[in-house]
Amino acid sequence: MTEPLRKGAPGLVLPYVLAVGMIILSGKLRAQHTEIVVQGGGTVSVTGGFTILKDVDLHCDGQWQSSGGITLFSGERGTSAGGSGTIRLWEVQMGKSQPATLTLNSELQVASAVDFKGGFIELNGQELQLAATAQLNGENDQSRITGLQGGKVVASASGVSGPSQLNVGNVGAMLTSSANLGNLTVNRSQMPATSSGIGIQRTYFIQPQNNTALDATLRFYYLDAELNGNDATTLNLWKSVDGIGWTLVGADTRDTTEHYVEKTDIADLSYWTLADASNPLPLKLISFSAVCAGSYALIEWKTGTESQLNDFLVQRSTDGTNWSTLGSVDATNAAEGASYSFKDVAPQQDCFYRLETVDRDATVTYSPVFRGGCSDIALPFLVYPNPAVSQAVAQISLRQAATGKLQVLSISGQTVYEAVWNLQPGMNQMIIPVPGWASGSYLLRLVLPDGVQTTQLIKE
Repeated sequence: MTEPLRKGAPGLVLPYVLAVGMIILSGKLRAQHTEIVVQGGGTVSVTGGFTILKDVDLHCDGQWQSSGGITLFSGERGTSAGGSGTIRLWEVQMGKSQPATLTLNSELQVASAVDFKGGFIELNGQELQLAATAQLNGENDQSRITGLQGGKVVASASGVSGPSQLNVGNVGAMLTSSANLGNLTVNRSQMPATSSGIGIQRTYFIQPQNNTALDATLRFYYLDAELNGNDATTLNLWKSVDGIGWTLVGADTRDTTEHYVEKTDIADLSYWTLADASNPLPLKLISFSAVCAGSYALIEWKTGTESQLNDFLVQRSTDGTNWSTLGSVDATNAAEGASYSFKDVAPQQDCFYRLETVDRDATVTYSPVFRGGCSDIALPFLVYPNPAVSQAVAQISLRQAATGKLQVLSISGQTVYEAVWNLQPGMNQMIIPVPGWASGSYLLRLVLPDGVQTTQLIKE
């Protein structure tokens, strides 16, 4: 039943691929085991029918272009799609067995629709680009977009004027306004709004060409699987102008059956997410460093957003276990974040630092531990909270950009989680979902171009 590729590849049959329709090949393509590789300079053109990729990885360094037809990703194992070339599909159907996932390793373009009938699409830091008429169909708790390590779905519409319940790309941000918005782009990510993981696992960045006096109504849809521990009955809209500092906007309507929160009288649009009003987005620590300055060590840190904080206690340790407080610095509670500094007048060559953050209600939280002494502090590879129950955060600081691979191994050596991590200079954080893992000890490996970093995670 498997049909060979036509034109330029006589007799070549793709593994685990059923092609019902016309596929035209020019250039180079290699098919072996459970992988299709379109090599640089190669082109695959799909003109219609069904192309079924069952348990097959698609790697394209050339061109894979669909001008019609359906591409079905099916099977029982996780697969990937990516490469240095272009993958443009007409209609995508997800028909994998739960919880099998299609992981994106590069941008994926879709011209018509993405239909969810089983399995997940993991953004993995990449973009899912929806053409002007394309949309997401049938997302649900068991089959949907995921992306806790970054990435976004991008949908757009041109010449939007006086929209009434417009849901561009069916990505879940419904707009009503009497104004002329002009060209409109909606980006949707699947990460909580802050590195501390507060807020649901969905955020929108809404960009209208004309963005003043909109008098708009925004209906923000979500899935139960994205609640991230938040109570659906108390969800509120939060807004940010830069994706860092967040302001509570509130809610006029909540519908826990249809899964949305709605707010009217919105003057302009930007970043939006949902979180409990009683559980604000308090603090994002962007950087932390200590440098020698004569007879003292200058400790500096920057925050991306603050809310309801009292002060920071700067603490030092010689062994990473026993801590002493060097002094305190008052918090500014600036929504856009702030810069702070503290002088350690008796610096040591090798020590640990951390911040104890005290909220106005006396709640105490701690930053990750930084090691350094009287020199630039490089953030070690660590994971917290540890032990973890529902999710953990892997964190590392680098001085230059790099691409790494994060792996989580069970005590028996089985890989239970793996993701590509695009690291930037400075602090980097990645949320690791741990539900469904057996209780016990796991090894985290971060494979970098210049070596391998490891740490341990305990799952309760």
